[in-house]
Amino acid sequence: MDTSLDSQITLAISAHAKWKSRLKTAIASGNCDIDVATASRDNVCDFGRWLHSGVSLAQKQAPQYGACVELHARFHRAAAEVLKLAIAGKKEDASRLLTAVDGEFSKSSVALTQEMMAWKRAA
Repeated sequence: MDTSLDSQITLAISAHAKWKSRLKTAIASGNCDIDVATASRDNVCDFGRWLHSGVSLAQKQAPQYGACVELHARFHRAAAEVLKLAIAGKKEDASRLLTAVDGEFSKSSVALTQEMMAWKRAA
C-alpha cells in the first residue's frame, strides 16, 4: 500500500465519496455489506487505519492532522446513523439525514474533504 500523504488523501476522498452511494443503496434495499457498528468505527477503513497507525511523526505535526482525525470520526458516526435508520427500514428518516445540507453527514463529509485537501496542499 502506498503510504504517502498525497496518495492516502486522494484515495480517502474517493472512498468517502462512495459512502453516499453505499448509503443510498442501503436505504433502498434495507441492508448493507457492512454493519452499523463497523461503519461507525473510524479505524476500519483504509484511510482510518493509515490515519491512526501509518502517519509519520512529521505529518502528525501539521494542524490538519488532528482536524482530520476528528472529522473522520464524525463522518463515520454520521454514516452509521444513516445506516442504522436504513437497516431499520426508516427510509425517509435515513434519506433526510443523508441529504440534508445542514445535516451531520453532509457537514462532516464536506469539512473532512476540505481539511484533507488543506493538509495535502500544506505538505
